[in-house]
Amino acid sequence: MTAQRVFRLLWRFNALVVAAAGLAIIGGSGILVFLVYFEERRTEPVVKADTPPSVSQELVFGDFGPVTGTSTVLIPLEQEASTPGFASSGHPSSVIRNLLFIDLSSGEQRWLIEGRNTLIPHYRLIERHVPRGEKAEVIAILVEVVNADTDGDGHLDTDDRLTLAFAKPDGTGYTEAIMDIDRLLGSLQMGDDLVVGFERKGRYNIATVRLSDFRVAATHVIKKPALKK
Repeated sequence: MTAQRVFRLLWRFNALVVAAAGLAIIGGSGILVFLVYFEERRTEPVVKADTPPSVSQELVFGDFGPVTGTSTVLIPLEQEASTPGFASSGHPSSVIRNLLFIDLSSGEQRWLIEGRNTLIPHYRLIERHVPRGEKAEVIAILVEVVNADTDGDGHLDTDDRLTLAFAKPDGTGYTEAIMDIDRLLGSLQMGDDLVVGFERKGRYNIATVRLSDFRVAATHVIKKPALKK
């Protein structure tokens, strides 16, 4: 996609935001309320490793929603799987290439990842634990990223090794915390930490990531029991 086309898409979106805000103000409210809310979005995509987005590959904005507790809106940038270099493998017809963050209070716009050919199979908004009845607040964003064609098949897909990355609610502070993951087993939020289970080179591991600075506080190998025959 050319820079001119990207700017044209962003200009159209900005016009939509301004128009919606104007309607809200006329109705007696200065707050723009989005009715579409999401916590996570999953795809199982395939993309050619050596094919960056081009004019012939249609990039579109996907479903968007607010980052709870902030003035930020998050919008996935998707590429249609039917365009050259992509296949859906029987799954949704688009793949996520990047995430756009827009601060509605200042108009500032920010891409999560700059200047790289990546794939985002999954992302998740992590909320702070609050007592029942209190308003939730997003404190971090967990992103699974495919950075390289590690299995050598010429494609970026979920068969390649994953990188587990984190970012602040406004898209800043992007940090790749755990790399070379063969398979993500799951994650569990415990207070201000996220406990992550993953497989790497045939070993099962459990790591604790501090959500305050996205640093790995500890990693342990999970020992499997020796079963008698």
